[in-house]
Amino acid sequence: MMGSSHFSVEILHASPGRIRLRIPKQYLDDPTFLQAEQALTKLPGVSMVRKNPLTGSVVISFEPETVGFGDIFEVATAAGIIIEPSLGGQRADAEIRPLDQMITAFWQSVDDRIREGTRGSLDARTLLPIGLAALAVRELLATGFTAAPWYVLLWYSFDSFLKLRKPEASSNQR
Repeated sequence: MMGSSHFSVEILHASPGRIRLRIPKQYLDDPTFLQAEQALTKLPGVSMVRKNPLTGSVVISFEPETVGFGDIFEVATAAGIIIEPSLGGQRADAEIRPLDQMITAFWQSVDDRIREGTRGSLDARTLLPIGLAALAVRELLATGFTAAPWYVLLWYSFDSFLKLRKPEASSNQR
């Protein structure tokens, strides 16, 4: 282990070539973070590691063709930094989770907020196909039955309704 202490950081935003993390301000000068920062800077494909002491955030810019999120997380983890996805202010599990799980967790939190805001009468799995169906009807009314993408939206409405209503097999298998 490189550093002297362990601490967690949150992923605030991730896109190809850029990741922004929230780090507790007291750790920005911690030897663990400084060693991780040096190791990340030396990683081929990482062009910049910039910390902002006022906001407690760190932006890592990189070439996605050369280095990926996994490489960045591996270097940070080796230094003793635990990376957690951000879930609307809630802490996630302390383990590193793949990007698809972070996206699923984000949409689950959106779904929970919709369900809570409508007192259980609606959820995102219902609103998405309804929204796509409404777009299909709008396109149909605006363009008629000619060369219209209305049928595509209608198909996505139907297909997403069926797929989003399936019980999650992946969570039952683990």
